[in-house]
Amino acid sequence: MRAWSRSQPFLKRWQAVQHPRMPSSASSAWIGSVGVCSEREEQARPTLKSQLRLLFKLIHPDLFHNQPLEQAANQNSFQLLQEYLNAAKGGGNYEQHPYHFVFFIRHDSTAENLKKVEISLPFPQARHIDERKAAELLPSTQRAIARLLKLCGLSDFDSSPDEEQIRLSELFQQASEIFRKNEASAVDFEKQLAASKNALRVGRGIRVSFRSPLSDLSGRRQVETLEKLAISLDGAEDVKLTGHNLIIGDCFGVDALGNIWLNYDEGIDEWSYFLNNCDVPKAAKNRKQATDRRVLELKAARALEVEMVFTHDGLAIQPEYTCFLNDIIKDALIHGAVGDGKYCKLPLRITCPERELSECGVNSSQTDEASYMKVDETFGYISIPVWESSSNIYKYIEQRGNEALQIRERLRHSEKHVDQVKLLVRRKLRLRELTFDKRLRSDMCLAACLRLIQYAPDLEMYMEGLAVCISDEHRLPLEGFKSYLHLKWNFSISEL
Repeated sequence: MRAWSRSQPFLKRWQAVQHPRMPSSASSAWIGSVGVCSEREEQARPTLKSQLRLLFKLIHPDLFHNQPLEQAANQNSFQLLQEYLNAAKGGGNYEQHPYHFVFFIRHDSTAENLKKVEISLPFPQARHIDERKAAELLPSTQRAIARLLKLCGLSDFDSSPDEEQIRLSELFQQASEIFRKNEASAVDFEKQLAASKNALRVGRGIRVSFRSPLSDLSGRRQVETLEKLAISLDGAEDVKLTGHNLIIGDCFGVDALGNIWLNYDEGIDEWSYFLNNCDVPKAAKNRKQATDRRVLELKAARALEVEMVFTHDGLAIQPEYTCFLNDIIKDALIHGAVGDGKYCKLPLRITCPERELSECGVNSSQTDEASYMKVDETFGYISIPVWESSSNIYKYIEQRGNEALQIRERLRHSEKHVDQVKLLVRRKLRLRELTFDKRLRSDMCLAACLRLIQYAPDLEMYMEGLAVCISDEHRLPLEGFKSYLHLKWNFSISEL
């Protein structure tokens, strides 16, 4: 039991755990260490001292004389809280480690069930206003203690005036606690999830996935959803779904790729009804067409000797796209690779501008090749309209292909550099994961990484074990979800 237990002989420590006692003098010392306030003060304006006194009353050893383990845990955690407060005020020479508190609360003396409260707080920072006096409690420390008291069922205490903006230290503390809770609730659920998906794949021949943001659901929620699916499938035994992909999302239907969608928010009866009435032949047809298109795209890329040929889903299902791919393959067999194969790392994106689409399909009678073929300045691929002739495509790639490859090379170099810096940040701060919001530019991501490396000595005690997403805002992870702590890319260390 930390410093108290280590200072006692082993026999006394064992007796304290088996038969804990709290003499009146010790009890008085305990309460005196946090201070005593009048009943009037407690009722009118709760303070930290008054709330700690109330906490002691909730966990008083006399309430747990038949439960020595819970009694010892309360005693240990309360003494640990004394150490935490002392460290926050600059007292002692403590090793900088996280503090983990476990309290057992009995709000009703007649109740047998106890409420178990667990919370972890990082080592508190101390700020001295006057070197001759103890340091004041920082706002982040006050809020951390307030969270502990709130979990124990106590009111918030009257803290000193504080700025409205949340401090990074508090953000990290709350994120650590949320991650701990999420992990505790996810015990064994990942294995259950894998087993459930495997059972659906073997038993019914289907593959199941969750559409973002549902893919961030906790393991428990995903397992419960798959159990709902299993019951729904039992209500649709006559439907043959072998080989199909089911996606748990926000709607019912069959998409252009042949995926069968189920609305997460609907119940078992609605799922069974949809599966019984689902157009399975259409799903199978769309899956086959999607597979055939991928084969044609691969053949076209090989014939032209480019990195890839791709398009968006809206154009992919149009017959014009299939005709375009067949024409490219046929012409490439005659003319050979574009640029004699020197553009093997160049992607081609096939497009169809909205103004060229009509209800009857694609109208290319009034197109101008110079208007639509272009080099993407961000990713370095070449956009080609679906109606373009092979001769014009060859000519344009030979004219501007090198420009596109240079953009691709700069992009690869930048991504490689960011990945190297990202790995260094993860190692220095011992992060579980580090990712970037897709809306951020690479220079923003790099600036955030360099800032994290620069302030690593100040941040590592707060951020160890966190999963962080560099974003454009500060945002806590969601409880019960596999989500990230969002950290603003241009954060300031003064916010700590």
